[in-house]
Amino acid sequence: MQRRIARAMMRRASRGKAMQYTVAEAAQAIGKSKAMVLRAIAKGRLSASRNEAGMFHLDPAELHRVFPMGAANSSDVTHATSDDVTRSDVAARLTAAEARIAETQESARLRDDTIVDLRRRLDDEAAERRRLTALLADLRAPQPQPTPPVAPRRRWWRFGRS
Repeated sequence: MQRRIARAMMRRASRGKAMQYTVAEAAQAIGKSKAMVLRAIAKGRLSASRNEAGMFHLDPAELHRVFPMGAANSSDVTHATSDDVTRSDVAARLTAAEARIAETQESARLRDDTIVDLRRRLDDEAAERRRLTALLADLRAPQPQPTPPVAPRRRWWRFGRS
């Protein structure tokens, strides 16, 4: 991508024109969107000239004054200059990810053990409840009550009684 921009700038410079960016090339050079470049032009933060076709042309110095090149392409610079830094960064991230995975697995194991223990307790409580319910049911069973001796009926009328 950077080579393509450099090639386009070299072609323009070879034609005798000053090196200038179009909006798309400027956006690509700074790593932002075309809309961001157009907003900066509209707000007046970035000066640009228009040609006959209505296209904006931006001076590279003006573009990099508003959008510094070091901040936009800092990731490209580290990748291009040092593979050791990148590898150590990847190794550190890998170690951190492995530690997070180990913590997650440990918490999952602990959760599973807790679930098994709670299920065992619930089953024990249910068995105890059934045993006590059966015991209470036996105690509450109706006992046959003895019938009292039946006394002879008394007459309500006293005539004819001896």
